[in-house]
Amino acid sequence: MTSTPKIVLIPHNCLKLLRVTCGDLTQARLAEMIGLKNFRSLTNIENGRHPLSRRLAARIEAETGASALSLMNPQGVPLERWTKRPFSKADYDRTRAYYLPSTKRDTEDEEMFEKAVKDDATAYGEKMASLIRCAHRRHKLFAVLATLDYMIEELAEDFGLTEDGSV
Repeated sequence: MTSTPKIVLIPHNCLKLLRVTCGDLTQARLAEMIGLKNFRSLTNIENGRHPLSRRLAARIEAETGASALSLMNPQGVPLERWTKRPFSKADYDRTRAYYLPSTKRDTEDEEMFEKAVKDDATAYGEKMASLIRCAHRRHKLFAVLATLDYMIEELAEDFGLTEDGSV
């Protein structure tokens, strides 16, 4: 039985905890996944020389499934998914299944992918509905919608997505 090494939860060590939780993910591989030119930036963050930016945390969340907020603010909080439940290797594997071309997915991967899309779309839809209801009650609906629209455009640009969702 293998045990996960104890890692002190301070912001820069959350990347190390994430890499261990994901199954000994190397800094080089994580850097490649999130589009960094080299892994030294991650080394500097893990060693506390540089802070983890919101934008980089969001890219890590998109690639691994670990919540950007839990990566950036871990004071006594374990890594979580954006749904606020604990993050695990299974979450990482499920997130990575999103990135397999459909021609390379086997039946089990395809079923896991479809379930993940449905679960995440439902959770995201509920969050959006709650946000929009609250914005409407506080007379900030148009400001929130304009900000969301801007953020969606930025995300599409950051990840190289077109309006139809293709890369």
